[in-house]
Amino acid sequence: MTGTLAQLVEHRTENPGVPGSIPGGTTILEGCLGDLFYFIILNMKLAIIYLIIVNIIAAILFCADKRKAQNGKRRIPESILHLFELIGGIFSIIPLMLIIRHKTQKWSYKLVSFTILALWIFFIAVALFRLN
Repeated sequence: MTGTLAQLVEHRTENPGVPGSIPGGTTILEGCLGDLFYFIILNMKLAIIYLIIVNIIAAILFCADKRKAQNGKRRIPESILHLFELIGGIFSIIPLMLIIRHKTQKWSYKLVSFTILALWIFFIAVALFRLN
């Protein structure tokens, strides 16, 4: 197994003309992000289905947190809400924040949420740019 992995890494780094190879001077992180963009572009339907599912789950969690806040019950941790924003649920949480008026007064929460939104917009812009 280790030999196979080493051969794969060697093949990817030494053959820049091969699809999926990491060109010389490219860091491993850039290579991984390139592979991620390539995967998403090739699997656009899968990416859209993924985002729909994650946004539905994020919306349910966000609404449940609002309901728990109103009833004085134990809340969903902000770290969990931010995690779902980070993995794609930001597109339901931002509109819900305004519609159900939840977390609108908490500046620290909004700062993290809008930073995540900016990262997602950047990610999508780069993916679309690579598509052309």
